[in-house]
Amino acid sequence: MAKKENSFKDYDITTQWQIFRGAVTFPLRMQRINESSLRIAHWLEQRENVTFVSYPGLPGNRGYDTAIKQMKNGYGGVISFGLNADDRIVERFCAKLRVVTFAVSLGHDESLIFPQPSYDERINLYPKQFQEGFLRFSVGLEEPGDIIEDLDQALRGVGL
Repeated sequence: MAKKENSFKDYDITTQWQIFRGAVTFPLRMQRINESSLRIAHWLEQRENVTFVSYPGLPGNRGYDTAIKQMKNGYGGVISFGLNADDRIVERFCAKLRVVTFAVSLGHDESLIFPQPSYDERINLYPKQFQEGFLRFSVGLEEPGDIIEDLDQALRGVGL
């Protein structure tokens, strides 16, 4: 039996309306997220206790040359970074955030962050630098200065 492919018409009218409604502002939202993410990634790179920043828009990123060829309108909203800290401190850092939400999901209109703890067996699938203090950060639509200020206060709050 062949797998049925879903088409747009398979969604109920409410879902179709929600998709159309969100699509209208999608380019503007992505422009904001792209600009904010690049600014935040540069800021993170300058932090003493940030061990790495993985973001395609940074010149030091392994995929930077490919990204500038393929990603003409920006580099997306997901930043991976590491803190020079153990799991306990990383979780305390996340709990101290006020603007950024400590949550598993990515790609929302609000900024979300989630740590990948060292005791998770999947961590061994990542490169060595990602195996301690690793955070996934999905940048949202908040003012980038507010996000940076929030990250900064949380880092200071845990002694980083």
